[in-house]
Parts: sequence; C-alpha cells; structure tokens
Amino acid sequence: MYLCRFLIPNDFQAIQFHAIIRKRMSLGKETAITLFVNGRKTLTSDSMMQDADERSKTPDGFLNVTFKEGEHFG
Repeated sequence: MYLCRFLIPNDFQAIQFHAIIRKRMSLGKETAITLFVNGRKTLTSDSMMQDADERSKTPDGFLNVTFKEGEHFG
C-alpha cells in the first residue's frame, strides 16, 4: 500500500485534492477516482477539506483519505 501525507490549506475543496492525487499518480482523465474518508464516507467534489477534517480526523490528528480508481465510461 502506498502511503503519502499532504499538508493542505484550510480552504481547500475536495476537487482540488482530486487534482493533486491525479497529478501525483499520473492518472488520465479516462480514469475515475473516488475519495473515501476513513474508508467509509465518500468525499464529494464540493466538500471542503476542513469540514471533513473536523468531522473525521483520527486520534493522531490526521484525516485518512483513501481512493479507488476505475474506468470512466461515457
């Protein structure tokens, strides 16, 4: 499993975080990704990262975000 930590500004939207993940992983536009917070909750594009952090950060102070990739059709 690949683990990477990011320090991002409070006013970052999830769509901006999507862009960072895509760039870091060299994913093309044809590959869809879905972000999950703590393996359960889906992080929507219009979500603010600060809100997700306040609701779901772990006891160690980090917000655990995982992603699943798949082919985009259409």
